[in-house]
Amino acid sequence: MWKKIINKLMKNGSKFKSEKIYLKSLKIFHRKSYKNPDELLKLAVMNVSPAADIRKRLRNRRRKRYDEAPCILTPKARISYAVTSIVNSLTTIKKKDCVSDLVNEILDSAKAASLLVTKKELTQESAFKKKKFARFRWF
Repeated sequence: MWKKIINKLMKNGSKFKSEKIYLKSLKIFHRKSYKNPDELLKLAVMNVSPAADIRKRLRNRRRKRYDEAPCILTPKARISYAVTSIVNSLTTIKKKDCVSDLVNEILDSAKAASLLVTKKELTQESAFKKKKFARFRWF
């Protein structure tokens, strides 16, 4: 799980910096909570990952109209969706530094108190509202 976060944190191929962020975040995890960081990350990913998502498909080439159809995500896609949303939230927050923001975001989403959890619920609600269009999914 941490390897996925390291790869998502990586920008311009600088894996050394993302590994450094990972190691510093482990130290902060041990200071803030006495729980296992791997289990906290799994819990955070479970709380953030949605079961269904909406995909767009082109309905008319000339007028560029789109149809939105709900689709159920595979477990692998759910994990990658959750990890990318956690890493993307770091760029929008930017309170102190990347390490402490990463730790706080994982701890908040493990407690289900993060904004990402509400975002997950909104995407699932919108996917289940468009449930009648599920048969139009051929992508």
